[in-house]
Formats: sequence, C-alpha cells, structure tokens
Amino acid sequence: MKRRSILLLLFFAASGLPARPAHADVDENEIPEWSGGTPESRAWRESAPPPVAYPKSRDLIPVTGVAGLQSRVFVDGRQLSRGPDGVVRYLLVFRSPSGAESVFHEGMRCGARQWRRYAYGSHGRMHDSPTDWRPLSRGHLARLHRLLYETVFCPEGVNLPDAAEMRSRLRSEAATVNDLTDE
Repeated sequence: MKRRSILLLLFFAASGLPARPAHADVDENEIPEWSGGTPESRAWRESAPPPVAYPKSRDLIPVTGVAGLQSRVFVDGRQLSRGPDGVVRYLLVFRSPSGAESVFHEGMRCGARQWRRYAYGSHGRMHDSPTDWRPLSRGHLARLHRLLYETVFCPEGVNLPDAAEMRSRLRSEAATVNDLTDE
C-alpha cells in the first residue's frame, strides 16, 4: 500500500498538472498561439485602451468595505471590460464626504498580478496620465486593488469572468478589504 501511494505521488508530480489555476501565472490571452515567425511575435502586446467617458452616477457600482479610505469607492459598470489582450479595464471613482470626485481609468493583468493607470478625471473631464505596469503591493490603495483582483477581476479557481460576470460580482460581493491578508 505504501509503495502504491509513493508511485501515485510520483505519477502526479511528473504529470505536470498545475497546483494553481492556469491564470495564476500567465493569462491565456497574454501568450497567443505561436504560428511561426520570430519569438518576438509571440510576446504579449497590450491593446490600445478604448476611449472612456467621464462616468455617470447611474452607472456606478459601490465597492464595499474599503478600510482606511475616507472616500466612497465605485466602479463604473458600463465601462468595465476585459480586452482581447486579457487586460481588465475599469474606472475607479472616489467620492469624498463633501461630494468631490476623483476618477481613475486603470487596467489590471490577472496573470502578471499588475495594474496601471491610463487616465485620471475630475470636474467632468478625463486627462491622459499613463503609467507603467506596477505590481500589486501593500497599502490602502493596494488593498483596494487586491480586493478587485482576488474577488472580482481575477478570482482563483474559476475561468476569468467576462464584463457581465464582473459586474455581478461587484454587486453581490460580500468580501471586504479587511478579509485580505498582506502577503
């Protein structure tokens, strides 16, 4: 019996089956099928982000449980998308207790665990302000990004959700940032 258990263990170890979901390391959309050409043609390339409009209040979905932030946080459900490059693009809206708003058009890569900003907005206007890709890290905003990553945009153990599923997850999400542990 002991020998059989060891053989089964060795078989599964040698089979190469991943211990984590495939998207935990690489988005399936990030490495397209190689159809010849140079290795550079196989590298992931980001699609141009679609133009966005300043969000309308009726399209905002609240993000609950954001500890450490004095502002209320929303995601624009109408402009939430997953592009052909696998990047989730969204607008975050921060609304202060006095009603002032700050808007950020951002993108998140599930496989790479990275995010970036494309633009910011206030007073009804959006302004380009692109950044490089950054790793998810620590801090109040990083905890917000991790909440969105882990529970809405890139949940482990399921296929990467489309925009409709992400909107549904935002509307029904019971998890809060306080439930996340710092890595």
